[in-house]
Parts: sequence; C-alpha cells; structure tokens
Amino acid sequence: MNYLELASDVTKKAIKKGANESEVFLEISTEFQVRTRKGEIEILKQSQKSGLGLRVFVDNRLGFSYTSDFNFENLETLMEKTIVLAGHSSSDEFFGLPEKDALYNENIKDLKIYDPRVDTIDTETKIELAKRAEEACFSESSRIKNSEGANFISEKNTIIIANSISDPISFDSTYFYLSAEPIAENANEKRIGVFWDSKRFRLFWRILSPTAFCML
Repeated sequence: MNYLELASDVTKKAIKKGANESEVFLEISTEFQVRTRKGEIEILKQSQKSGLGLRVFVDNRLGFSYTSDFNFENLETLMEKTIVLAGHSSSDEFFGLPEKDALYNENIKDLKIYDPRVDTIDTETKIELAKRAEEACFSESSRIKNSEGANFISEKNTIIIANSISDPISFDSTYFYLSAEPIAENANEKRIGVFWDSKRFRLFWRILSPTAFCML
C-alpha cells in the first residue's frame, strides 16, 4: 500500500464530499520488545500498528475522526462522518489551515530523529542488551539479590501529513529504550529501583560497565 497516496487521496475526497479544507495525519509504527528476568526471557514480541487521523474544516467549524482500518469503504464512511461532526461543532473564525507559505517544507525530512541502523540490530543483540542491563545492577551491589526484570524496546515510525492546500510530506523517526528494575535487600527491608535510558539513536553500546548503567 502506498500510504503517501492514500493520505493525499483522503484529503482530496473530503473536499469533494463538502469540506472546505482537510488534513490527514497518518502513522505507521513497528515496535520490538524483549523483557528478561534473571537471565530468562519473559516477553519477546514485535508488533505493527497504523492509524489515520482526519481533520476537516466546514464553514469555520472543525471535525476530527480517527481510524486504524484503511479499507476503502471505511475511509469513505469516515470522511462523511467527520464532515457531519464538523457541522455540529462551534464556529470559530480562526479555525482552518495556516497560509500555504507557513506550512511545513522539505526541511522537515531532515529532523535528525531517525537512525537507519534500527533495522540492523538483530534479535539476539536486543535480548543481550536487556540481559546486560539487569546483570549490571546485580554486579553493582551484593544487596541486589532480586529483580523485576529488564526491558529493551526499539520503535520505528513513519509519519505522513497531507492537506488540501499543499503537497504531502513524510518523515521517519526511531526510539530506543532500555531499563532495569533491581530489588535491593538490607536486613528485613526491600526496595525496588528503576534505572532507564531512552534515545533517538542507537547508543546503548556505550553501556559497558555496571556503574555506567546504574548511574543513569
């Protein structure tokens, strides 16, 4: 499916159905998660989700709808319902898209929030990162005897924005998250701690020592 064309088509059809202006925000996201506890894998999954938000303006009235079903018939119904919703909302003279020269431009494609290496990290490496995070905590203190586990999450997103007054644009983003939840014991007392870090770029290879991670 060509998502850029899909977003553009929806904005154009919304105009034909009665909207004065329209805008689509479409997102496709792929997420990987691994959770380990004491060296054993508890969760290992990869999922993909997508969604489309439609915003229309009718006589300075705003309507908004969202769907994760990109079926043609569903999108047709979505457009019609969104226009009806706009008709029942309050009028505001400032409702509407900005002037064309104030909209996003080609520079939005270089936001420096995407790491292409996201697709080069194999599953074994992701599992190892989660295990290393938990091991780092156990190595830091003899009082840490238990753990709620460790997580590694990587996410890749594609964002598409289309409207009725300019060309559609798209950009990608990435997200990496690493955490551990050790439990420290002292006599009869127990306390859980959470250590985590998140980044847009793949920098977790720098976490090589127990102290480096447990001081995050």
